[in-house]
This record gives sequence, structure tokens and C-alpha cells, in this order.
Amino acid sequence: MDSSSTAILTAFLAIAQPTFANDKSGYYPAVGEVCTNFYQESYSYNNYTNTNSSSDVWNLKKAYDRINHLSQLEYNWDGRGALPISDSVLLNIKKVLKLSYDCDWENWLIGPDVNATIRLQSKKNKASISLGATEYSYFARLNGQRLGESHIEFKPEFFVSLMRKLDI
Repeated sequence: MDSSSTAILTAFLAIAQPTFANDKSGYYPAVGEVCTNFYQESYSYNNYTNTNSSSDVWNLKKAYDRINHLSQLEYNWDGRGALPISDSVLLNIKKVLKLSYDCDWENWLIGPDVNATIRLQSKKNKASISLGATEYSYFARLNGQRLGESHIEFKPEFFVSLMRKLDI
């Protein structure tokens, strides 16, 4: 790892200060181990079609459109009993959108998760953020380092800040 990569990672770790408080094993799974290729798993279920194209340039309008689309998902949207996105999760992501700029969404894809939550997956690096009704969690592998934290109390401004930090 070169000195600039080390400096970026050190700065990120100093700002993010992950606690990993819920995993006593000392092992923190990598993104791929947690979500096993988010696109193949989350978007290939049954007849649900992925409208996120990795070649799309995302902006706020597309993000709002995507959230409106996700709000229409019904029970069993994946053919395996997945729950629709909860109203409180939809409200949370809309709060995030209100605090964001177009550039905040350039490298993030928005998708449903089977437990009524929303997952953001980075197009740029191995990072994902899962947003629930009252909490969120993230996992990332940046410059070979595994980062992550679970059960973070949802505050829209901190969520947007984390998106920006993981978009390095």
C-alpha cells in the first residue's frame, strides 16, 4: 500500500471509528462474505427486474425514482417470501435524499433487501450500507482493510456523511 492510500485509510478510520461491538469473535466479515454478490442475489429473484444499471450515472432524481419504485414492492417480491420495504425505512431514505447532492449518488446503487430494508451498494468499491427503521449498518473493504459496524442509530446527517466517507 502506498503512502497516499495509507493516509486515506488512516484518515477514514479516524473519522469512522468503527466499534465492531456486536462481534466478539474478532473476525469481521468482508462485504462479499456478508452479502455474496449483492446484485446476483438481490436482483435475480423470481421475476423481479433490476432497474439499476451499473453504467447509469445516478443523481437525486434517479434516486427518488428508485425509491418510489421500491415502495411498490409487495410481499414475496423475490419469490422467497421477502417483505416489502417498510414505511419507516422509506421515510428514512427520503430524509437522506433531502440532505444529499447529485454527486452523493454517483457511485451508489439502491436496492431492496429481503427483510423490509434498503441496501446501498457501491459501484466504486466493496462497500454496502443497510438501512432499517431505526438503525443502519455498513461493511466495506477499502485498501485491503475490513471495516464495518452494526446497529448504528439512524440520523440522516450521519448516514450521508458515511456515504461520502465510503466513496473514497
